[in-house]
Parts: sequence; structure tokens; C-alpha cells
Amino acid sequence: MKPHPDDIAALDAAVGALPDLADARAPIPAKFGDALIDLGRAWKSVATLAGDVDATLQAAVVCTGTSWAEATAAVAEFTSGAGAVEIHALASARVPGPVVDTWAYQVTVYVGYPDRRGEYAAGTHHAEPRG
Repeated sequence: MKPHPDDIAALDAAVGALPDLADARAPIPAKFGDALIDLGRAWKSVATLAGDVDATLQAAVVCTGTSWAEATAAVAEFTSGAGAVEIHALASARVPGPVVDTWAYQVTVYVGYPDRRGEYAAGTHHAEPRG
């Protein structure tokens, strides 16, 4: 679904209304303000494209281990205790470890939770039955 120009204006207003994120007393951590700004930029770009393209903001949980087995076990631990979480996507990477000549293994889990109506905002990669 393409953003409506009124929605883009509302997002711009929301970004403009964010507190000074450099202020230590600000109630919103800087990374959340940055994420909102990134979403706004992506959403504006999507508005100009043809086709079925959308931009969404999703939480990403990064589980790291010293092996793939350890990183995926951390994913299992997170999801078993995360309540009504819906997994939208997974990504994996081998990255330089904390010590020279070592590797760390990361599995990034993109997740969503139900909103106030009990619905998931982002696509969950499965269609509703059509009538």
C-alpha cells in the first residue's frame, strides 16, 4: 500500500515533534528517533515507485553466539519467552569476533507484535483465506 500524501505530512510532523534526542532526559532513545526518520525516508521513496512495494518499521532482535548452534539456540530462547511475537524474517551473518582471528555468528530476527486491535501490522507472509 502506497503512503498517502497526508500520511507523509503526518510522519514529517511526528519527526519534527520528536524531543531533542541529544538531551539525556529525552523519553525516546536516539535509535528510535533515527528509525522513525529512516522509515520516513523509505516511505517517501516508496511513494514514487510503481508496483507493489511498501516500507514498514519492524523490530529486529540480533542473537549472537560463538557458533551457529549457539546463535540459533539464542533465537529459540528469545522466541519461547517473547509472548505473542510473530517472526517476519530471519537473516544470518558471520562477523568478526571480539578477539582478533575469531568469528561471531549472528541471527537477526525481524518480529512484530499484535497492535491494540490484536492484529499484526507488518506482512506475515501468509495470506488470509479469500471468500
